[in-house]
Amino acid sequence: MLAVSASHLRCHATTPVPSHRIAEHYQQSLAVRGFQAALEESWDPLGADALLLTSMLLNLLTFSIVEDDDPWKSWVFSDDPNRLGWLGLHLGMKPLLISTASYRKEATMLQWMFDASDDDRRTFNGTPQPLNRVPRAWTELCGISPNQVHCADPDHIFYEPVRILGELKDMEPRHELLFIYVSFVGKLDSEFRRLLESGDPAAMWLFGYWLGLVARFNFWWCNNRVRRDHQAICIWFELRGFAKRAGPEGEMWRELLFDLENAPVWPSPRRSKSRIGMVDAPSEIDNVCVEV
Repeated sequence: MLAVSASHLRCHATTPVPSHRIAEHYQQSLAVRGFQAALEESWDPLGADALLLTSMLLNLLTFSIVEDDDPWKSWVFSDDPNRLGWLGLHLGMKPLLISTASYRKEATMLQWMFDASDDDRRTFNGTPQPLNRVPRAWTELCGISPNQVHCADPDHIFYEPVRILGELKDMEPRHELLFIYVSFVGKLDSEFRRLLESGDPAAMWLFGYWLGLVARFNFWWCNNRVRRDHQAICIWFELRGFAKRAGPEGEMWRELLFDLENAPVWPSPRRSKSRIGMVDAPSEIDNVCVEV
């Protein structure tokens, strides 16, 4: 909590104050050491809740650590082998939830968080569901054929991520729904991270679209991260000329890039043939990225 407080001060300071960053790193290092030690101890329901809450706050800190929203400083254009280490920390939340599940059979002070992570129909964390809310261009990107939409393979690496995004695209970004938006990360694994590191177009698009959705919230701890990395991914696709491809593949990519670039916009703008055609021009893509 002390590290998060220092991070909050740093993000809201009108001019950079080095002491805020020093305090943030110092308190964070203490929290990490305490967290690692607690993982080796025996747990009880209260201790399990404390571990989960600490993990959530550490994830928040790694998200807020970005200094500005300059897209060229993003991991997207970096060759640092640990450029996605912050995402690895977020992916560690899933095994921690599994490891502490038995302690939640009793009352947990975090029940409100679990309740807020899904809707009444268990859309986001229930049994496998069809992809009927996912646009066709998205399923084509993920290598899911039209006849698989209603019986998609739940073990497909992109099945859960694209399904969740299909549900989120038209969901109003109200603050109480943040945990549902964040549930997307819980559908990722180390293989998805590897695909991001290798520049897989489907993984890059899915992750970039989610970043754009989170940008709708305008929270202090994620603004720089989501705006920077979302714009960086837009530029990444532009530099590789995906929108200029010919034939049906080019049409698919123009639809995808329109959706990607407009992900932060609420309500979601609807595609039109004239608008999609305009995205062919590099200057148009550049303008959209700058506006986002």
